Amino acid sequence: MVVQHSPQVTEESDEQYFLRLARENKVDQAESRRGSSELSAEFERAFREAMSSSIEECSSKLQRRSLEEKPNEKKSRPHESLQVADKDRTKSKVKANDSEPPPKKVKSIVVVPQQSRRDREISALQKEIDEMETALASFPFRHIGFGPIDVNPNIICVFCGQAGRHYSDSCPVIVSGNLRQKVVEEAGRCSKCLKFCGGCQPSKCWYCEQVKKTIFKDEVPEGAHHRAVCPMPDMKRELRARIDRKKEELEALKSEGPSHR
Repeated sequence: MVVQHSPQVTEESDEQYFLRLARENKVDQAESRRGSSELSAEFERAFREAMSSSIEECSSKLQRRSLEEKPNEKKSRPHESLQVADKDRTKSKVKANDSEPPPKKVKSIVVVPQQSRRDREISALQKEIDEMETALASFPFRHIGFGPIDVNPNIICVFCGQAGRHYSDSCPVIVSGNLRQKVVEEAGRCSKCLKFCGGCQPSKCWYCEQVKKTIFKDEVPEGAHHRAVCPMPDMKRELRARIDRKKEELEALKSEGPSHR
């Protein structure tokens, strides 16, 4: 029979105890560190998942809110969009005006109604008559009669022969210019100076110079002459007859029917 011997159990020494405690503490610390690291990793993973889901949820909420607010803003503030559109149109117009050249000025045309030939003739004839009447009213005339008291006593009238009574131009005996011209020619005097000069420089007749400024300038005779023999002051009757003929012509034209344009 074989007798088995059990191992001998002895109490651990203090040294062994402390060594064991030290080993156990190390094991516990390692396990706790391993456990804590596992916990921290798991916590961090859970935290990240929670944060990610929270961020995604917040982002989706923000997107939904923005989509909900945009139509509300358009509905609640239509005038702002209109103002922006008006500003854009104004800017585009200003740019277009800056780029386009300034408009050219167009001259205004006044349309005058066309007169008939008959109306034009009547207007022209009436204007001519008015000018004749004005000229005849201021037509020059001779001062016939005796002159002032201070007439030189040596002055002798060429036409009547009286001395110191009047100048030859005012002779009351021979008044007509044409008769005076005959007297001068028969006496052999110069018609320019009324003297026996045998021909002198031409002088301007005062009566003719006045008539040349009027519508009757075509009646002025040709050639130089002294005013004492000028026929113009004697022509008032002839000029009045000329005006009367123009008036008759005007009345006849008015009595006619309207003519073609």
